[in-house]
Amino acid sequence: PNPVENITRVKFVNTPPLTDEFSISLSDISGNKLNLGKQNGYSLYQGYNLDLSQVNAGSYFLQITSNA
Repeated sequence: PNPVENITRVKFVNTPPLTDEFSISLSDISGNKLNLGKQNGYSLYQGYNLDLSQVNAGSYFLQITSNA
């Protein structure tokens, strides 16, 4: 959602490979990257609460990647 308060929920609409590991990162418009950790597909399909309370106000891009 825009704007985000302290916590936002990340949830896949389509079922991903449930045991695959996904990296979650946030980049600002200058390209500075903040790694937010890793979650498995099951967690992201069920819905994962992402704590953004320590992130400064601004515009960001959320990127979720896997090794598959």
